Amino acid sequence: MTQFDGAAEPFGVAPSQAAPSSPPGVPVAGMEAVMAVRFEQIERFGHTLESDRAKRLDELATPIFRYTHALREDVLCHAHRDAKILHATKAAAALVALLDRLLAEKAEDEK
Repeated sequence: MTQFDGAAEPFGVAPSQAAPSSPPGVPVAGMEAVMAVRFEQIERFGHTLESDRAKRLDELATPIFRYTHALREDVLCHAHRDAKILHATKAAAALVALLDRLLAEKAEDEK
């Protein structure tokens, strides 16, 4: 079973296993966890590139701030590791969405 077929670990991410095809010594568990959350944002909540392009940039940046602020609080207050993983993963997935929007705009401008 994969992270994408409903067999996910807590918070919908499984950062504990690297992809079997990853080069030795290259950690990919974090990337896999982020992409699983980004996939969920798109498939479950409809946060596609098209819908993200309809939003103001500050609307896309707000979740990044919110999750990184929560992560900082988790670290300062010695929260459970799962809370840190959740907030770090969601912040990174939100950042990927913003980056995708910016790169799509740049590619369009360069046409």
